[in-house]
Formats: sequence, structure tokens, C-alpha cells
Amino acid sequence: MTRCRRIRPWIVRSVDGDLEPVEALRLARHFATCTACRIVLARELRLADMLDGAADAFNVDESFFGAVMASLPESPLPPGIPTS
Repeated sequence: MTRCRRIRPWIVRSVDGDLEPVEALRLARHFATCTACRIVLARELRLADMLDGAADAFNVDESFFGAVMASLPESPLPPGIPTS
């Protein structure tokens, strides 16, 4: 299980295409023997697909950004003041 803990960060990086070739080879070898990490990979791939599709679903224009920025306070609130 400690090997899985070392490998898990590579799974996310592999979905993003950010692994070095040596890391990708080690990850592939690990997947050959570890069902739990293959499940994590499948979940990460599904999440990445969902997020890629969501980018088209939430189109906002520049006025949204301006409205959000205008709603922020000029300075940070002092501690103890509710932010509701």
C-alpha cells in the first residue's frame, strides 16, 4: 500500500499528460498488478472528461468577472466579523 501512496500523484499527472517517460513506464507496470490504482485512474479519467465538457456548459462574459470583482470588499474583513 505504501507503493500506491507514492504512485497516486502520478495518476493525476498521467491524466494531464505531465509524466516523464520513466514515470509513465513505472506507472504502467504498477497498473498491471494493482486493481485499486486502475480504479483511481478510471475515476480521474472520468472526472477529466466531465470537466472538459463543463467548460462549454458555463460560458461567461467579461461582465461576470467585473460583477464578482465589484462585489468584493476593498480590504480584508477583520477577524470575527461574519461574512454572510
